[in-house]
Amino acid sequence: MSFPANAKKVFQGEIFSVYQWPQEMYDGTVQTFEKLKKPDTAIVIATTSEGKFLVAKQSQPSRPEFWSTLF
Repeated sequence: MSFPANAKKVFQGEIFSVYQWPQEMYDGTVQTFEKLKKPDTAIVIATTSEGKFLVAKQSQPSRPEFWSTLF
């Protein structure tokens, strides 16, 4: 996993670390970018014997509903 040379670790948790860095935008302004570093993971997409995919519609407090393969 690569990060810009000027990225700084701003948080170290049990599962992941958070890095931030300033990034110049096309219009010349500067925004803070952020990236997580975490161990490799896997996603399982469950299927039925008929070949249908199982998905879940999730609802989180601070975002609109979304479809997910994670249960």
